[in-house]
Amino acid sequence: MQAESSFVNFIRDCISGLSIGFQNTAWSVGKGHFRGSLRNIATSFHTSSNRKNTRISGEKKELQVIGVGAGRTGTYSLKLALDRLGYNTLHTQHIFEIPEILNLWFDLVFEPSKEKNEVFYGEKQDIFEIFDTTTAKGYNAVMDLPAALYVEELYERYPNARFILSTRANSEVWFDSFQSMQNSVESATNKGAYIYEHVHQIAIYFRWMRAIYNQDKEALQTPVGDALPKLKKDKAIEIYEAHNQKVRRIIPPNQLLEYQMGMGWKPLCDFLNINRCPNESFPRTNSKVAVEAQAISSIFLWYCGLVLCLYFFMKKVMPLVTMRCQFKPRNKIKL
Repeated sequence: MQAESSFVNFIRDCISGLSIGFQNTAWSVGKGHFRGSLRNIATSFHTSSNRKNTRISGEKKELQVIGVGAGRTGTYSLKLALDRLGYNTLHTQHIFEIPEILNLWFDLVFEPSKEKNEVFYGEKQDIFEIFDTTTAKGYNAVMDLPAALYVEELYERYPNARFILSTRANSEVWFDSFQSMQNSVESATNKGAYIYEHVHQIAIYFRWMRAIYNQDKEALQTPVGDALPKLKKDKAIEIYEAHNQKVRRIIPPNQLLEYQMGMGWKPLCDFLNINRCPNESFPRTNSKVAVEAQAISSIFLWYCGLVLCLYFFMKKVMPLVTMRCQFKPRNKIKL
């Protein structure tokens, strides 16, 4: 019975990962911004991306729930759970869909780190601007990195918020999952970073994050498309454990919920003062298998797209070019 259940979960995770990979690729094709010379070619289909002057001004809103757990601790399942409870939660997996927010992270944190050749977390007021832009776009909850790294700034900006520290059974389990995710997403982003602006930005983000968890600057100068330095287990676990301790030190106990997958709805509902908990299974998604399937499907679809583009070029464009070259204008009649 247990083997059958494990097989069902494996199939479900594969389908989930393939579906998400397809959706992300479809979004890129339909709404993504091309890079460099490709942008000029595609101007009739895409509006060119302008990363500057994307800040949103207006009435300050509040983040109500803030996830401060590291990536690969069940953050996406918690995002789905919070959405089910009525919150509008921004998870990093969807940040590329909101250019105004991704552009600010890139302009104010990721790109400056690359230029300075050191991990730069951004100026405090700039970080406030990023999160205020997030609330201005309608989100009242956030999950996952990079937001989770800014626990001090988040608590200062939103002192009445409730914080969720998601963790794994132990640091070894966390590292295994985190490393798998990093390797999978790295492969996928390296394929699309030359084509799409938002994929290039995410590739720079992963170099910034690798520099943080490896505690060195080598990744910041690794060209997009090249393999990143191997994730250092001891350094990464040290950062993971230090971050969790920092959260426990800064956030008051009555505003902090420590959560692990498998605890179900009740601790979350009690913490958020929700009387009627959903009578359904707690979301289970974004497992290690699902992430790997997502990366594989994304890479496969990139190659399919390249083949289709080549086919279109050969069947539609080349004949027109050939006809143009063969066309000879008639000689003018001399009077």
